[in-house]
Amino acid sequence: MSALHPRDILDFWFKEIPSDRWFKSDPAFDAVLRDRFEDAW
Repeated sequence: MSALHPRDILDFWFKEIPSDRWFKSDPAFDAVLRDRFEDAW
């Protein structure tokens, strides 16, 4: 995976994910976040 930039995370959060999913508990969504952005943590 190439280096992540802050813009990658912001674009994912604000462009790819509907706002109604931001604060709901969803293990599948948590796994997507972890898989995609864990290296940035």
